[in-house]
Amino acid sequence: MINSANGVPLKAQINEKFQKPLFLDVGLMMSACGMSYADIQDADDADLVNSGPVCEQMIGQHLLYRHPSFQEPELFYWCREKRQTSSEVDFVIHKGIRIIPVEVKAGKTGTLKSLHVFLKEKKYVEGVRFNIDLPSPTMLYDSE
Repeated sequence: MINSANGVPLKAQINEKFQKPLFLDVGLMMSACGMSYADIQDADDADLVNSGPVCEQMIGQHLLYRHPSFQEPELFYWCREKRQTSSEVDFVIHKGIRIIPVEVKAGKTGTLKSLHVFLKEKKYVEGVRFNIDLPSPTMLYDSE
């Protein structure tokens, strides 16, 4: 569900009109798209036009079930709609009272413009990026 991410608990500021659905499993998602495992194995990165949503699905599944089984799973994302400019952060999670934006990219590179907008607007200092590249520390610099 979309969230303004102004503080914790995140559930306090949700807008239920906007939701980002996640399948139960990446395999089920691909099956719903008419793809089999053999098709995916034979495809190049350039062939899979839905590689971004598949990556988001996989990361979303893992984030959704990171809490103990007795807690109801919940996952939020952030979206800013302004005239001529919109930004979206794929997922927003919290660790205690820290709010952490999570951006997912299908390839090795990709702009983190929305993540930077979120961090600047909310005055947060850390975010997480998942991509196909090897893990490395990333510094987020203020462009001003």
